[in-house]
Amino acid sequence: MSQLAHPVSINYVEVAGKNVFIVTYGCHPDSDSEPVLSHEHKEVGLFAEDDVPGLTMPEGYKRSIATWFERLRTDPEMQKDPGQEA
Repeated sequence: MSQLAHPVSINYVEVAGKNVFIVTYGCHPDSDSEPVLSHEHKEVGLFAEDDVPGLTMPEGYKRSIATWFERLRTDPEMQKDPGQEA
């Protein structure tokens, strides 16, 4: 369904009194296939950067996603097609 980019954001946040380790991966759909929901989640979807602030999730997750979008704009390595040779 997608081409996976590099893991670009690693964060520790507190959620419900527990420390959570977040690794954010970004991807770009390469077909019209719908994303598949895993047993670990309640919802799945595709969102633009401007959608993230309105999503129902802890702020630490939103910060991690924002970091991915920022690196996508500014890091030349992130702008390469992950399917191409370096």
